[in-house]
Amino acid sequence: MILKIHGKALILFFGILFLACSEDQNTAYQVSGRVINDSGDTENVIVQIDNKENFRTTTNSAGEFVISGVSLGDHTLELFKQYEGDIYSQKTVEIEVNQDIYLNALTLPSPLILDQPNTITENSIQLKWSMADAADFYEYKVYVHDNEGLDELTGELIYVGTSIDDTVFEHTNLLPDKSYFYRVFLRDQFGQIGGSNIVSATTLEGILIRDGGFEIADSNVIHWDIRDSLLNEVTTQTSAEGASCFYNQIPLLDNNFVPATSMETTYLINVEAGRTYNLSAFGRVQGEHTEGTTNLWVYIKQGNTTIVFMDFNFDSNNSNGIGYIEDTGWVQRSKVFQTTSSIPVKIYMATGFQNTWIDALSLTPQ
Repeated sequence: MILKIHGKALILFFGILFLACSEDQNTAYQVSGRVINDSGDTENVIVQIDNKENFRTTTNSAGEFVISGVSLGDHTLELFKQYEGDIYSQKTVEIEVNQDIYLNALTLPSPLILDQPNTITENSIQLKWSMADAADFYEYKVYVHDNEGLDELTGELIYVGTSIDDTVFEHTNLLPDKSYFYRVFLRDQFGQIGGSNIVSATTLEGILIRDGGFEIADSNVIHWDIRDSLLNEVTTQTSAEGASCFYNQIPLLDNNFVPATSMETTYLINVEAGRTYNLSAFGRVQGEHTEGTTNLWVYIKQGNTTIVFMDFNFDSNNSNGIGYIEDTGWVQRSKVFQTTSSIPVKIYMATGFQNTWIDALSLTPQ
C-alpha cells in the first residue's frame, strides 16, 4: 500500500515538472535580425540581450544573428563593433518579445575616423573627423590627453559639437614642441554610440618671446608695457644680432635721482610644469646712474612670484651716490631653469642706466 502511494506521488511530481517545462518552452522565443551601416562592415558585430552571456552572439558575413531562449517581456538588445585603432560603434535598442521576432535593418553607426592633423603651429593643432551618420545624433565630444591611454575618464574635454556637420576644431593656446593625443566620441542623448581612433600631433618649436630680436619697428609698443622711460624705441644704430635692437633712455634729474625704467610683456607665455628652459639676452649700457640702480635685470614672474632672476652685473664706480659707466659693448647672459607650475608667465626687464640697449631676448624650451 505504501509503495502505491509513493508511486502516485512520483507520477504527480513528474506531471507537474512536465507542465512547468512545457510552459517555459512556450514562453521562450527566438530573436533574430540583420545589422546594417553605411560602411558595409557588419560582420562580427557583438549582439547581446540584457547583458547576459548566454544571450550573446556575433553576426555572420551578412550581418545576421540569431539568439534563442529569450523570455517573454521587455529586453535590452545591444550592438557593439570593434574596429582597428580603438575605433568602435555601439547601439542599444529596447525590444518587446511576445513571439519569435526578426529585427530587420538594425542600424549601427559607421565608424568615426579622426584624421591625422596636418595644420599645426607652435601653439595650435587643427582636428578633422568624419561626419556621423547616426539618425539619433546628439553631439561630438573631443578629448585631449598627454598619452594614448585616452577615454572620457582620463582625457580632458576640450570641445562639444552639437551639429552633425560640425567636424572641425582648432585646439589653441598650446605649448610649443609638445605632443598631444586626441579622440572624438559620438553620443546620442543617452550616452556613447561611438569612439574614434586616437591620433597624436606635436606642436612646432616656437619662439616664446615675441620679436625678442626687436626687428619690428613698433615692437616696443606692441609687445611691451614700459614705465618711467624718457625715450624708448627700436633702433638700427646698433644691434647684437639682426638689423636692430631695443633702446631705452632715462634722464638724470636735478636731485641726482635716476628713476629705473621697468617693462613687462603685454602677453602671457605658456610654460609646461617640470620642463627645462633657457632664458638669454644681450645687454649693453652706458652713462650715469644712481647707487642701487647699477644693473640691468631680466626676470620671469608667474603671477606676482618671481621664478627666475638674471642680473647682468655690470661694474660701475660710484661717487656721492652718482655713478658713471663707460659703454660696456654687447654682453650676453643666460640662465637655465626648470618650472614647477604650468601657470603662464610674463617677462620683465628693468634698468637704471641712462642708456640701455637690449637684443636677442629669448626663452627656449630644452
